[in-house]
Amino acid sequence: MNKKILASILVIGMLALAMGYGTYSYFSDTAKSTGNVFTAGTLDLKLANAGGEYTNEVTATWSSPAGWAPGETVEATLYMKNTGSIGIHHIRVGVGNLGGTGLWDAVLLTKFVFFEGDITDMVKGFGPTDYPLDNNKDGKVTLHEFINWCAQPHSILLFAGAWTTGPDYIAPGGTQYLTLGFTFDSDAGNSYQGLTASFDLTILAYQVKEQTTPIWVSEMSYGY
Repeated sequence: MNKKILASILVIGMLALAMGYGTYSYFSDTAKSTGNVFTAGTLDLKLANAGGEYTNEVTATWSSPAGWAPGETVEATLYMKNTGSIGIHHIRVGVGNLGGTGLWDAVLLTKFVFFEGDITDMVKGFGPTDYPLDNNKDGKVTLHEFINWCAQPHSILLFAGAWTTGPDYIAPGGTQYLTLGFTFDSDAGNSYQGLTASFDLTILAYQVKEQTTPIWVSEMSYGY
């Protein structure tokens, strides 16, 4: 009988204690931060011929007329636009997909205007000491030599300020251009009649210098 009474008193005491906790509780509330999203920017380079629509690929920017003769020049401009949201810090030019039947040594690079800066003097042989355009120092830069130069690791054409700092050369929405002029060597002999040369030119855009610099590997060997 005493055990039952003690058990009843214990239960009553626990209920009273639980009611006491309810009496001394605090207010609380919750709120949420929703829709937290991380979105990567884009670096998107588009190309166009004069007055054309900007796309990922253009064709026949530089093409000679039928019956191209020694001494005649072909000149054209490739326009570039940054349609992304991240600035382009500097540019590389690569040449590949080479074809033809041997005209590379008779086609001379005689005009080189890049980003509104005429560096034609560099074309004539006053380029970087380590990687000169005029590799054999004869005062001419052939398509053959231009291809070799583009394959070098230091053929960065232009960059802003220091390698790692400075303004973007093509800001989002901005445009720039590359003008190249090719001349059929006036000293070319009869052995070049009917020969051809073709190539693809690739423009590679970089966000920062620290990105791995590619070595352009052409599909044919043109070493001197």
